[in-house]
Amino acid sequence: MSTEPAVAKDAVLKRSEALAENTPQVSGYDFNEGLDYSKLFESYVTTGFQATNLGLAIREINRMGPAFGSGPNRQS
Repeated sequence: MSTEPAVAKDAVLKRSEALAENTPQVSGYDFNEGLDYSKLFESYVTTGFQATNLGLAIREINRMGPAFGSGPNRQS
């Protein structure tokens, strides 16, 4: 017989739900292909919850342009 309180088990053990078809698949950077920092940072978007938010922030900073990131408008 289980000794865990039922309320704890109910809070943690949930049934899986189907994901939307357009849900990105979680995958990390493939270091077997060498080290490319741009690709590494872009891979954060599909690495996991915290890395996803960091990856989205990096995209936004790059989108802002030369004052903030390395987007297409950045001036060296």
